[in-house]
Amino acid sequence: MGLYEELGEVDVISPVAEMLLTGSVKLFPDGKIRSIYPLLPNVEDPWINVKVAEDRSCFLWHMIYFAQYGIISRNCFNCWKVVFRPRTLDELFQIHKLQKKMDIPCKTGIERRAGSMHKGAYAAFWYGPLGDLEGSRKLRDKVALAVRGEVGIDAKIILKRACTEMEDSAGPSEQWKYPEGQRMFEDLLDTTWEVPSSGITEPRALRVATTRKWIGWAVRNRDQTAKKYYDSMESFGVVPTTDYSDGKFPDEDLPEMHYATA
Repeated sequence: MGLYEELGEVDVISPVAEMLLTGSVKLFPDGKIRSIYPLLPNVEDPWINVKVAEDRSCFLWHMIYFAQYGIISRNCFNCWKVVFRPRTLDELFQIHKLQKKMDIPCKTGIERRAGSMHKGAYAAFWYGPLGDLEGSRKLRDKVALAVRGEVGIDAKIILKRACTEMEDSAGPSEQWKYPEGQRMFEDLLDTTWEVPSSGITEPRALRVATTRKWIGWAVRNRDQTAKKYYDSMESFGVVPTTDYSDGKFPDEDLPEMHYATA
C-alpha cells in the first residue's frame, strides 16, 4: 500500500475540512475536534422531540461518522426504533398527544426526506434501548397496543434498525456486516471527536413554528383533515384564481386599466 493510501486510512481531517473551515467545529492543539458551542436546536428540523434518547449521540454518529466519513457506526448497528406513519394530519396530532403521555424517548414530525416521502407524509418514532433487540420488540408491542387504541386496529407499527438514510446507502439492514477494518478507524474517531449531546427538547417557540410547518405540509399534500386547522388559504399566501371565461364579469364592470408612460 502506498503512503498516500496508508495515511488515508487514518486521516480524520480531510473529510471534515469544510466544517473546520466554516468554524462549526474546531481542531484543538491536543488533536481533539470539538464543537465550540453546545448543540443548539435546529430551526429547520421538522420533528418535535417529546423526550430525547439520552443513550444516543445521533449528531455525532449520523451527521459526522455517516455523512462526513461514510461509515455506519457500530452504535447504529445496535439502534432500534419503533415506527408508525400517521396517515393524516389528524393522526399526527393524535399520536403526538399520545407520545406526551408515554415516558419513552420519541418524536413526531413530517417526512421531508426525498428517499422516505413515498412511505408517507408523516412519521412517529419511539427509541428502544440501545443494543437491546428483545427489549425493543417488547417496546414495539407496547407502542402498537397504544397506537391502535388511538387510531384503529389497522395501524401498521414496525420495528426498524438505524436510520433510513443508512439503509438507502448500505442496503437492507439484515444484510449488514460490521467491517473489521472499520473498528480501529472508529476507535480513532471516538478518541478524536468530542461533541456534546443536546439532551433537551425543543423550546416552546420552536415547537410553535414546527407545528405550523406540519399544517402547511398537510395543505401542500392535499390532506383533507388539514382544513380543520386553518381558516383561509390566504394564510398561506394563496387566493382563489378568478375565472373570466364565463362572462360573469362584463367589461364595464372591470376596473379601468392605467398604463405607465415613458
